[in-house]
Amino acid sequence: MRPVGGVRTSTGLVILVLAASLVTPAVALAETPPQLPTAGTDALARGSWIVRLEAGADPRADAPGLARGAGGELGVVYSHALGGFQFKGSAEAAAALRRNPQVRSVTRDRAVHLAETDPYGIERIDAFIVGGGDAYEAGYRGAGARIAIIDTGIDLDHPDLAASIDADAGRNCVNEALPPDDGHGHGTHVSGTAAAPLNGEGVVGVAPEATLVPIKTFDDAGNSSEALVLCGLDHVVALNTDADPANDVDVANMSWGDPRAWGSCADDPLHGAICAADAAGVVLVAGSGNNAADAGTFVPAAFPEVISVSALSDFDGKPGGLGGCQFVASLFWFECDDSLAFFSNFGPSVDVIAPGVNVYSSWAGGTYQVQHGTSMATPHVAGVVALMRSVDPALTPAAARDALLASGECPDGTWADADASPGCSGQGAWADDPDGIAEVLPNALRAAQLVAGGEPPPPPPPPDPTAPGAPTLASATGGVDRITLGWNAPSSDGGSPITGYQVWRGTASGSESLLATVGVQQSYVDLAVAAGTTYWYQVAAVNDIGVGPRSNERSASLIRTASAPTLLGAPADGMAILSWTVPEDDGGSAISGYNVYRRVGSAAESLLATTGAAETTWIDAGLANGTEYTYRVTARNAAGEGASSNSVTVVPAGTATAPSAPLDLRVVKGRSSSAVNLAWSAPSSDGGSPIATYVVYRRGPGETAFSPIATTAFGTTTYSDGTVARRTTYAYYVTALNAYGQSPPSNEVSVRTK
Repeated sequence: MRPVGGVRTSTGLVILVLAASLVTPAVALAETPPQLPTAGTDALARGSWIVRLEAGADPRADAPGLARGAGGELGVVYSHALGGFQFKGSAEAAAALRRNPQVRSVTRDRAVHLAETDPYGIERIDAFIVGGGDAYEAGYRGAGARIAIIDTGIDLDHPDLAASIDADAGRNCVNEALPPDDGHGHGTHVSGTAAAPLNGEGVVGVAPEATLVPIKTFDDAGNSSEALVLCGLDHVVALNTDADPANDVDVANMSWGDPRAWGSCADDPLHGAICAADAAGVVLVAGSGNNAADAGTFVPAAFPEVISVSALSDFDGKPGGLGGCQFVASLFWFECDDSLAFFSNFGPSVDVIAPGVNVYSSWAGGTYQVQHGTSMATPHVAGVVALMRSVDPALTPAAARDALLASGECPDGTWADADASPGCSGQGAWADDPDGIAEVLPNALRAAQLVAGGEPPPPPPPPDPTAPGAPTLASATGGVDRITLGWNAPSSDGGSPITGYQVWRGTASGSESLLATVGVQQSYVDLAVAAGTTYWYQVAAVNDIGVGPRSNERSASLIRTASAPTLLGAPADGMAILSWTVPEDDGGSAISGYNVYRRVGSAAESLLATTGAAETTWIDAGLANGTEYTYRVTARNAAGEGASSNSVTVVPAGTATAPSAPLDLRVVKGRSSSAVNLAWSAPSSDGGSPIATYVVYRRGPGETAFSPIATTAFGTTTYSDGTVARRTTYAYYVTALNAYGQSPPSNEVSVRTK
């Protein structure tokens, strides 16, 4: 069911904007379903071309000269999925390259876009169910299978995924010099759905013992192009055709694509790469797209070698549509349980359907998010393929597709093979699906059982316990008389509960010896420390099997009070103006503020004021002119009050005025030829009050008046203007400021930049 007036459309215009929060009692809905936003732009495809070379050419040897000869630049080289390279240059240069007899074709590059656990999704396909009766309990967990995530990369340090990632086998096609880390989040999200391990952290994926291979083809803003995804596919083919079978990829997850006309393996570069990956034994799974349109033009999902996945709304992890209808706030639309998601593409090119609404999974930065889209449906299917490949590593891509279609769930709740034939024809229809074709919802347990011949393998025996892993020493903090350590427990206890920790200490890096053994705690206070010594620490976890490896090192020393500031003072009418320097030594602890002391005449000294750490000036106003006032300043930190500054005596006087004009403003040479460098001399008179700062004024081309552009630090009589344009004339003057006002302007100087 859709809301009254709801119509599926390919335009997806959002004509209504929320004017209040979603808890407002009456919220109006657009009559047309909104369209999911498209992530990224065509920035990486502009001026980019995909070049295929004639048979017999060596892309790595020939591509540099061909690109140079055409007047462009060489991008990614393809040596496995297809013979060719990415060319970066103008249309004219591409046309010239096309005429070279070594070149088979030159195709304009195209942008591609991301197509976006909830435990309900994992439960719905019987991958993992709390209480059992699932693929995991039956022993189908994906061990040995390898899933390539061709996407924005994977958060390589994510606490729920890091142990399952083979980063060494991955690749960063966006920047070859960097690891395939995910600064966007999309690739990390699909990775969690496909294969997050059952480790007590975050979420669990469909194939929790599979390995993730990160292949970054989108930048951290979600931008990519066909040239970059060709690089990713080329890498997958390279892994599967090299001499090392241990790095072979079983299934590639492609949660991205774009609608366009497409050709055969021979004349369409992207299709050609897909065909090469299929021939190399890789099962290819892709999202059908989020345009609420026929999926037949959405590539790569539309290619016949790819398993195309549409998105299902599932709110309870169970068949039958019992989860009802909900308003999905982040989509601003109603969705109903067990219906085709309103944004999902559809049509005869779609092979299967999987949960794609309100999918909760891992995200970049060690976090988790709910996302929607056929992108989120795709890794459910990739995970099921990994389970099947774990049972039968020789399973062909065609056999994997057949197994999905023969073992899954149909819209009426029956199994696809209930009528002794694969697929769901005549077995119901998903609500809101306009094509009348009943796609199969893959079932992890039945798919793995089918490939295994109906007999699930016994669960693997638990491994023998070992010593625990290394803790993470998070902090070593020095105090006045102690150093406090804090650490995090190891990610693995080795299969035997941790019984305590060892604390190791030394006076140089790598020199640590055993200091203490403590119980099951994650902090320690070291009181046996001396001032002036830096101590280095490590921590190791202990269980009944033994002592695990030591943690990372951290160092700390006792903190001291700060050294003395240097105090300056100047008289003014009825006031004393004080300023001081930051202490050269903060004692190992950040300065938290300053104490200002004053003595009037020969009377006893008293605390006048306290300031914050950033305040190094004080104006003592309301004073009697002609009276002596003596001041000193101390700095404070966590260790207490530091050494006293020098004493300064100030006698306020009533004759102070604004300073006279700064002298001799001139242009001087500087390190940078792209800046105007000014220097000047102090005024002949400060007016009886110290000069606090100088103000620099400038007049540029077309301007009739000078405008202030900068103030300088106390005592500074130089300034470099780096905001100028080339070959342009500018005029400058400078004024001085004290407590009484601003001086007249200096002489003017004019300069033309280079």
